[in-house]
Amino acid sequence: MDFSIHQLVSIVALAGGGLMIEPKPPLYWVTRAVQFLVCGVALYFLLRPGPRDAGAAGTTAPLPEKVTALDVLNLLRRIEQGGRLSWSPQERLELAQTICELEQRLFGPDAEPDGQAEADLELLARKWLARIP
Repeated sequence: MDFSIHQLVSIVALAGGGLMIEPKPPLYWVTRAVQFLVCGVALYFLLRPGPRDAGAAGTTAPLPEKVTALDVLNLLRRIEQGGRLSWSPQERLELAQTICELEQRLFGPDAEPDGQAEADLELLARKWLARIP
């Protein structure tokens, strides 16, 4: 069976239901690639958390006027559990130790009186808030 190119084209055309498949010009593929990239960039900007979603994304809120022990512990826990921080293992360990020491100091068997603890709490909270990039 010896076929020429013209015979093969007519056989393929018959097998494809009479549709001829022609290659697309290079400009077609460049246009499609640009469209794909534009859609990807648009999806990125549409789906990323914006400033209005910052509270929902786990960022910390400013300190209230009257700081309590539970406020500070809650703040430190949110900082600790926030996945957006690029802290070193030493910084994360220091935060965990600070939380543990604060829990022992405020709620342990040798708890301090409220007056002394509240003054230290605000300083402690501001220290850790300042370290957030």
